[in-house]
Amino acid sequence: MSVMSHAGYVAPGPVLLVVIRRRTKTRRILRTSGWISLGVGTLGAVAAGTFGGLSWYESSQVEKAGDWHNNAREHYDRAETYRALCYGATAVGVVGLGTGIGLLLYAGREETLESRPSPATTVLVPTLTPAGAGLAVTGRF
Repeated sequence: MSVMSHAGYVAPGPVLLVVIRRRTKTRRILRTSGWISLGVGTLGAVAAGTFGGLSWYESSQVEKAGDWHNNAREHYDRAETYRALCYGATAVGVVGLGTGIGLLLYAGREETLESRPSPATTVLVPTLTPAGAGLAVTGRF
């Protein structure tokens, strides 16, 4: 229930507080999930870089080995394994970073009673027409 004052200001009542608490809790969960997803995405990106570097190194060892049956086969197998791990880690990194950024943007900033704009606001609206320019003032007092 809210209380209406003579100036039209709605005082916060229990219903408004419950709604704000639920929104704050939901946003907190979304923000926490977003930061966790960003962390997982960052780890995936680092792992992708590491496995990509290892794959590149093993591929260069294949070229240096020369003898396919003895030395090059081991390097080739390791290069292919590292390449597959690099692709998987890249997918985890992209999905994690994208999900984390999306959740953080969707969650927005935390809302409290103090952060809500008061109903008494004034807005300046510039206008521009072919006939001239002007400035309008509107608001609730």
